[in-house]
Amino acid sequence: MRLLLERGSSFVDSESDRYTLVQAIALDGLHFPLLPPDEGRRIAIAVRTAAEQLPLEHRNGPEERDREFAAMLGDLSMWLTELAEGAR
Repeated sequence: MRLLLERGSSFVDSESDRYTLVQAIALDGLHFPLLPPDEGRRIAIAVRTAAEQLPLEHRNGPEERDREFAAMLGDLSMWLTELAEGAR
């Protein structure tokens, strides 16, 4: 989760969104229902972008957990897409 949120923070434009992700890293979680809808949508898009890029780095990893992580990120990316579209 930490890797995903850290990577996601590089895809946000506002310092407020970046701070939300820093807090989520520190608290080991991100609770989208508690965020304002616009902020939740922006963060979902940023984290989805990270979730789409990270599997490229892990799908051919030497360990089974790398491949499992890449598969999990694919599922998460689909969920984040639904979340971002639903928050419009």
